[in-house]
Amino acid sequence: MQASADWILKNKVAYPSEMAKTLSADIGDPFSNGKVLFWPANGPFGTQAGRIKDRFKWGLTQLPEGPDGKPVVQQFSDQPHMVTKTAELRGSVEAVVDLLLFMFGKEVQGRIAIDRGSVVERKDVAASPELAAAPPENHGVFKSYLGVASATQPQFLHPAWFEWYSTMGLGGTSEVLLGKVTVEQGIADMKAKGDKVLAANMDRYKELKAFTAALKQKPV
Repeated sequence: MQASADWILKNKVAYPSEMAKTLSADIGDPFSNGKVLFWPANGPFGTQAGRIKDRFKWGLTQLPEGPDGKPVVQQFSDQPHMVTKTAELRGSVEAVVDLLLFMFGKEVQGRIAIDRGSVVERKDVAASPELAAAPPENHGVFKSYLGVASATQPQFLHPAWFEWYSTMGLGGTSEVLLGKVTVEQGIADMKAKGDKVLAANMDRYKELKAFTAALKQKPV
């Protein structure tokens, strides 16, 4: 958070969220409009490529995570391919499987590597020259994100996840990034707000834990 505050308040190479609309103009986002040094993104980058076109060169790099200075190397695709119970009820399982195999095949996944409208799901495509090609420069490093087995995942299933995230994450950083409070005070405030949301939803969380535990039990 200190780095983020410095980028905005000291180095003047980033911006608080309140300025996003002004800096975006009619391009779509501040980075594509050439108004900031970098753009934090979790991929893919097809949107930025379409907005920037050939107006300037840009590249993909790894930002350090926390005080250890190690790069953030994790990424996953949240677009699963699955067959639901509805397909069985409607008698369309075979057709659904054929569609899923097509969507997961090299033709579609190879097109994704070029257009970058979503994250590829095949290792051979992730290692392809099409995925490594610019723009952005150094796009091949994206493959390293996909290969990390220990990548952490957001806890989306928590019944109050979005409320917690909005309070402690997105909402909690504004005061710091606008220079109204110190980083230390901002972190303390965020923790307090986050803990309050989690405590208020503890019963809902316990219900979810009991439900998932029951799913793991073997049928009698």
